[in-house]
Amino acid sequence: MTSFQLFIKYAQKNYWLFFLSIFFGLSSGIFNGFGTALAIPIILKILGTDIALDQGPPILQRILGFFEDFPVQIQLYVMIGTVLLMIILKNVFTYMKTILDLILNKKIVKELMFSALKLLLEVNIDYYHKNKLGSIISYTTGEIFKASNSVKIILGLISTLITIFCFLWILISISWKLTIIATILLGILAFSNQWFVKISKK
Repeated sequence: MTSFQLFIKYAQKNYWLFFLSIFFGLSSGIFNGFGTALAIPIILKILGTDIALDQGPPILQRILGFFEDFPVQIQLYVMIGTVLLMIILKNVFTYMKTILDLILNKKIVKELMFSALKLLLEVNIDYYHKNKLGSIISYTTGEIFKASNSVKIILGLISTLITIFCFLWILISISWKLTIIATILLGILAFSNQWFVKISKK
C-alpha cells in the first residue's frame, strides 16, 4: 500500500478530523494572505500615497472599500488593527491545526498498532520460530512510524499548497505580470541555492 493509498484509507475512517485540519489550514492561509494584501495600502498611507479606488487592482479596491465608511482620521488605525487581528486569527488557526494534526497522528498510530497486532496474532506459529521477536517488534515499529510520518507529511503538504494558492490568487489579482516575474526570480533563486549547496558539499 502506497503512502497516498494509506492517506485515503485513514482519511475515510477519520474524515471529520481530516476535514477540520484542511479547514484550519485554509483559514490560516486566507487570513495570512489578506493580512499581507492589506499591508500594501497601509504602507502607502504611511508614506502619504493613497490608492484611488478606480485605479487600483480589484482586490485592493474591495479591501479599501470596506474602510471607506470610517472617518479619514482613523482609517489607518482601523486598517492596522485589522491586520493585527488577521495575524492573531492566522496564528490561532495555525495552532489549532497543529494540535489537531498531533491528535490525528496519534490516532493513526494507535489504529496502525492495533492492525499490526491483529496481523501478528493471525500468522502461523512457525513464523515466530523462524524470526526473532526483537526483529519483528523493531520492523513493525519502524513501519508504523514511517506510515504515520507519511500521513503527517501529506497533511503538511496540503496545508502548504493551500497557503501557496491563496498567495498566488492575491498576487495575480494585484498584478499577474509582477507575479510571473517574481515566480521566475524565485525559481532562479531556488536553483542557485541548490547549486551552491552542491558546491559547498563538495
